[in-house]
Amino acid sequence: MNSSDTDEDSGNIIIDSGMTLAFLLEEIYSKLESTLLEMIKGKRKKDPSNELSICYETKSIVDFPKIVLHFTDADIQLLYMNTFSKVDEDMTCLTIVGGGGGGVYMVFMETSNG
Repeated sequence: MNSSDTDEDSGNIIIDSGMTLAFLLEEIYSKLESTLLEMIKGKRKKDPSNELSICYETKSIVDFPKIVLHFTDADIQLLYMNTFSKVDEDMTCLTIVGGGGGGVYMVFMETSNG
């Protein structure tokens, strides 16, 4: 998935380690969501708060895919703990959501540069 398919200017990113959720432009998020839904095999669950759209029964998932952000001069591989969160004993959800209108807002507490 290539974020350069959007008409947004380059350089529109805010990195905030204090946010609970990460926000992507809706167009980029839609591509991420469809890619993840194809890749993750497991039992889907509905988030009771209706805030998170990609949730799975935790024990049914062997492996969540790695998410890599591709920028002009760098690739940043996000760690599992930065992209998925256990929201209850048997449910894990993607903590990246669509929205944020003017740019990309992501949380990078720990990353693996690749």
